[in-house]
Formats: sequence, structure tokens, C-alpha cells
Amino acid sequence: MKNQTRSMRMIVSLILCILLLGSVFLAAPRVSADEMPSLPPEIPEDLRRQIEEMYQMYHCIPIPGGAVQASELEEGGSYTFIEDAVLELDTDICLKTLCCAGSLTITGDASLSAEIVYAFDGCLRVEADVECPVMENPPESGLTWCNGLSGLDGIVIDGGSVDCPDIWGCRETVSIDNANVRADYISAINGYGQSDSVVEAGMIYAREGFYMGGGQLTVGYVWSWNVVFSGGVSIVDTVETDRDDDFVLEFPMAITEPAGARYQGGRFVDALGNPVDRVRIERLSISNPFLDVAPAAYYYNPVMWAVYSKITNGVKENLFGPDRGCTRAQAVTFLWRASGCPAPEKTDLAFADVPNDAYYADAVRWAVEKGITTGTSAKAFSPDRPCTRAQIITFIWRFAGRPAAWQMYHYSDVPETAYYCNAANWAEENGIANGTSEGHFSPLKDCTRAEIVTFLFRFFN
Repeated sequence: MKNQTRSMRMIVSLILCILLLGSVFLAAPRVSADEMPSLPPEIPEDLRRQIEEMYQMYHCIPIPGGAVQASELEEGGSYTFIEDAVLELDTDICLKTLCCAGSLTITGDASLSAEIVYAFDGCLRVEADVECPVMENPPESGLTWCNGLSGLDGIVIDGGSVDCPDIWGCRETVSIDNANVRADYISAINGYGQSDSVVEAGMIYAREGFYMGGGQLTVGYVWSWNVVFSGGVSIVDTVETDRDDDFVLEFPMAITEPAGARYQGGRFVDALGNPVDRVRIERLSISNPFLDVAPAAYYYNPVMWAVYSKITNGVKENLFGPDRGCTRAQAVTFLWRASGCPAPEKTDLAFADVPNDAYYADAVRWAVEKGITTGTSAKAFSPDRPCTRAQIITFIWRFAGRPAAWQMYHYSDVPETAYYCNAANWAEENGIANGTSEGHFSPLKDCTRAEIVTFLFRFFN
């Protein structure tokens, strides 16, 4: 009888222990603990270690994930969701630290305040108002670098308002849409995107790509391997890339203030080449003056760019003549103007058919000096001859420094011994000029005005 009583007591005690431990993960997450509760055995070892670290550094109590309401959490608490979670802000709440061993979505009509919001094994998605105050007493070691928002697999801010010191996309992208964001530092490995938002940042670091697609951006410093502005309005102090051609303003985006400013030598300079402290980048308002250039035409933006950049005008007041042929004189002049009309070093010409007062004389002198063309013979340039597709692509290729193509596209009409072979393959590889049909480049075909401005637009943009 005594043995039976003892067994019953042990069973009851075991049941109570199970219920006590289970309550940590199965009951409402309003919990506090002096010692970290035991974790379910199915949690992977690497996540288990991180959850334990969060408890040791920030006293983040592990709680279940899933759908959680802010009213279930204690004001001023620190928590780690042990799985994917959606936190609905049904009431304003101020936490110390909020982590997730998975992907975390924050949504709702109320607001969240926390020094650290960290999804350490997934994506962090913010669809609500979040504020991350500066840490008053940061630990001597640990995640002091993420005083703000962090997501191992990137951050998506879609709606709401975010104000914090740091936004870290870790190994993925930071994407901002329909939101107001202020941060001292925004970092992403694979890129940064923005549209229809207002963003103010001290610095943006996006190693493999920065993309500004819309909205309004004010930033002190941008560093990336590839910087692209394609929409919106940006007020920028400094942009740093590896090369000048890694800085891209997709037409009709342009530097509008100060007038004449440009990106050169890894910095913004004015028309005289002097450093500029701050520039304004925005979309130009351009009207189409031509009846023969439809907005849906593949050459619409190239033509608008060529006219705006004073590379060429129309053939008449309201006609561009996109299907008309282009002479060699016109083609070289277009390239020269697109390059900024650089002054040639010499004034003499070996070509008897290029008058010194011809509109294309300086362009031809410059092209010869740069090795872009050698003429059709030792004494002739043949300015009035039609420019072929092979010739204009070769001009652009030589201007670019005769870069090698990574692969040969084996056009049936481009012999490997042709002077334009490398140029045609390079142009195809870099999206400057495609073939005219499957396996054909049509190198000897006369190049139209639409084609030439398109090739130049693709290269310079």
C-alpha cells in the first residue's frame, strides 16, 4: 500500500513538473523567469545556442511563436520567439529586447518601442510604427551593433514609421515601401531598395547594390559596388563606388542641383570640376517634341536623352527621323557630344575630305586621337557615307577601351577575323546591341538614327 502511495505521489509530481514546464511554451506568453526555461528538444542546436545567448545578454525569455498580441507581453520585458512569429500591436507597448529564432512580422495599428528587434534566423518584416531608442547601457560584448532592426535574411519595411539608430539587413536586402524611416545607419549585403517612402539616413552601406526607385531620400553617405537612381527625389552628400561607371542615373533621372554637377572620380563635382558638398537627384520633366517618336517605341527614352543632352536634334522641328540612315560624320559627332565634347589636342587633320570648319571636324580629330577611327583610307574619312552597324559598335567599343567579351555569340555573319568581331560580341554581352535575328548581327546594314542613339544611350546609361 505504501509503495502504491509512493508511486502515485511520483506520478502526480511528474505530471505537475510537465505542466509547469509546458506552461512556459503553451500558456500565454506573459512570463518572467530568474532562470531560462527549458527549450523543446526539437529546436536545432545552433538556434538553441543563440536563444541561450539572448537570455544571457539581454534576459530574453523564450516564448512560443505563432500569432501573438502585444497585450499578452509584459511592459518593459525582453523576449525571444522560438519559432516564426507574427506580433500584432493591439496596444502600444515598450519592450527592452525582442528577438525571434525565425522570421518575425510586426503589424497592427499601435506602436512598438524596443532597443533591439532581431530576427536571427529569418526575415524581419515591419508593417507598423516601431521606435528603437538609443541603448543607455549597452553590454560590453554582444549585439551592440544592432541597436535597432536586424534580420538575418533581410528586412522589409512596408508601411508605418520606423525611427532607430541602425537597420541591418545582414546577408540580404533592406526594402522600404510606403513608409517613413529615419536611421543613422542602413546596411544590407545584397542591396537596398526604396519606393514611395520618405527616408532619412546618415549612411547607407549596400555592398552589392543600392537601388533608389522612388519616394524621397536624404542621406549623407552611400557606399556600394553598384548605385542606381531610377526614380524619386534624392538629396545626397557623398556616393562612393569602385568605379565611376558603377554610379548610374537611369534617364530621365539627373543631378539638377547644383546646375552642371556630375559624378566624377568617386565624388560629385560642379561644372568646373570642383567638389560639391550636396546634390539633388530627381526625374526630369521632358516633353516629346516629335510626332514620329511614340512613347512605346524602344528608342523613346534614348531619343529623349539624346535631345536633352544636346547630342542631336530632330531632322525637322517636330520630326526625329528614327528610320533614316546616319552618316559616319553624324555617328562620330553623336559619340563625341555624348562624351562631353572634349577638345582635341591637335588641330590638323590628315583627311582631305574633312574641312576645318565642318561641324564634325573636332569630333573627327578627337576620334582619331583616341584611336576610335582611322578613316576609310589614309587620306579619307568619308564623312557622308552611311555608318554601318559594325562601324558604330566598333566606335563605341574602342571608346570603351577595347574590352574583351567573356564569350563568343557565333553570329553566322560575323567572321572571327572581322575587325568588328570583338566589338559585336562585347555589345551583345553588355546589352548595348543585339542581333537583328537569330544568329545574325547584320554588321554591314546601314544603322538608323534610332539605333545609333539607342546604342549610345545603353552604353552611357
